Amino acid sequence: MLISATLGILLGATSLNMETLLQTMLSHNGNTPEWKILWYVRFPRVFASLFCGAALAVSGAVIQG
Repeated sequence: MLISATLGILLGATSLNMETLLQTMLSHNGNTPEWKILWYVRFPRVFASLFCGAALAVSGAVIQG
C-alpha cells in the first residue's frame, strides 16, 4: 500500500522524482508548479483513494459479520 501511494504521488502527466518530492514538501513555497501539483492534485487523490479503500474494507468486514 505504501508503494502504491508513493507511485500515485510521483507518477502522472508531470513525473516527479523523490528528491523533488522532498524538496517541495519541505519548502513551503506555494508558487512553484510542483508544489501546486502535489498539494492540490496528487495528495488529495492519494488520500481519497486510501480512505475509499479503508471504507470498502470496513464494509466488507461488516457484511461478512
